[in-house]
Amino acid sequence: ANGQWLVEAGGAELVQEAEVDATALAQRLRSLLGDRERLAAMARASRALAPLGAADRVAGICLEVAA
Repeated sequence: ANGQWLVEAGGAELVQEAEVDATALAQRLRSLLGDRERLAAMARASRALAPLGAADRVAGICLEVAA
């Protein structure tokens, strides 16, 4: 899975495509949205993986390409 690295870091949950339907997805979302502490932990884990200054670098590349 292309998001496995984020799952392993604690910043995401993996959902197998074959197991997803509207009901299962809604249930998982309700569970996550009802657990602010868990969401905050996942957000911290995700942010810890982001390279410093990444947004500035991406913006700079976009400006170079657009010029």
